Amino acid sequence: MKKGSVLLLTFLLFVFTGCGEKESGKTPGAGMTVFTDTGMMFSIEYPSTWSKDTKSNRAGFFSPDDQAAIFVTKYSNIPPDVSIEEIFDKMIVQPYSKPESFGIAENIMDEEDCAWSLEIAEDAGAESGYGGIFKGQVSGRSILMMVAVLKKGTTAYQILTYAEATRFEKYQDIIQNAFASFKINK
Repeated sequence: MKKGSVLLLTFLLFVFTGCGEKESGKTPGAGMTVFTDTGMMFSIEYPSTWSKDTKSNRAGFFSPDDQAAIFVTKYSNIPPDVSIEEIFDKMIVQPYSKPESFGIAENIMDEEDCAWSLEIAEDAGAESGYGGIFKGQVSGRSILMMVAVLKKGTTAYQILTYAEATRFEKYQDIIQNAFASFKINK
């Protein structure tokens, strides 16, 4: 396995295994803002200098240099018998595997590392979670995309982060914080 892939996998395991802080009511770190959407019923931290764009079921946060972004999308009316792996495949893998202006390659995480532990999922307010890391492209630029899907009842949340591949180290802490701070509100 390439050194970059090992570093990226180590980072994602750190986030997904609970080493990242996920405290309720946590005060945002320096330069961070907590975004809470009562309609979509979630909260997440993002850098205060980033721009924000919200729609009825999606919130996006964008770096000033247009090199990184965080998206949260809420999906409702998911049948209760649909597994988190199926949701991940239908929300992430299939739609983004057709590269037009935004496309991804295969998940570079090992399959056994993709599922969130019940403890970590519950800490985010979910019943289950699943994630992955993808190399891809946005408008011809190479990116690294980290994404997770969290399910609670018949609702699922997609947390998608990406950074231009050559700038990933600059945004690594921000991406980690986005996953660590995400909470489904009751």
